[in-house]
Amino acid sequence: MARVVHGQGRTARRALPRARVEYDLSRYRFFHKHRGRAAVAIHCSISYLKAVQGDLLLAEAEEVSCGPKIAAYTIRITDDSGEMISLFEGMAYRKGER
Repeated sequence: MARVVHGQGRTARRALPRARVEYDLSRYRFFHKHRGRAAVAIHCSISYLKAVQGDLLLAEAEEVSCGPKIAAYTIRITDDSGEMISLFEGMAYRKGER
């Protein structure tokens, strides 16, 4: 499991929608990069559950499964009170060795 703490909102005092999308997708790219094989996204879903409260965001990324061809990931974004504010689910087709 990968954990990322982000101070999003500290400087801008609000979370911009595009920044939140990029924030979620960055963790998805992290797993692909560190598995040593190129991968192509075949499914991505981002659910925004509530507005950000506070100054810190915590992202916990979990690799749900990683087979020879298909990998699945879940990323939960919580605010500094521990409330889930966003949920990302992604699936990737893993290409052959680079």
